[in-house]
Amino acid sequence: MLGAPALSAEQEYAEVKAENDWALAQAAESSGRLIPFFSIHPFSGYACAEMERCRHELGLTGMKLHFGGSMGSNGGFDAITERIFCAFLNAFESNPALCRERLFFD
Repeated sequence: MLGAPALSAEQEYAEVKAENDWALAQAAESSGRLIPFFSIHPFSGYACAEMERCRHELGLTGMKLHFGGSMGSNGGFDAITERIFCAFLNAFESNPALCRERLFFD
């Protein structure tokens, strides 16, 4: 499980890279039926690097952010999470190949 204490940051990033590479490979085999999304946890130390790798090296055009336990006690984002969310949204939208319809959060 990613984000588990049993994984070092390097191991976790290697797993995330492998999953994003797998998503691209599956879409490539689908004859255009699948649109590959890359997935990252925005609080991880590798989040920006992996977002750039997926956008520029892999050419992925959809992003799913995992906020996990980042919700505030009122059910919404706390102030720090909201700032991070806005920064990722701005970075995502700065690439014309990406579109808001392909941005998902959980």
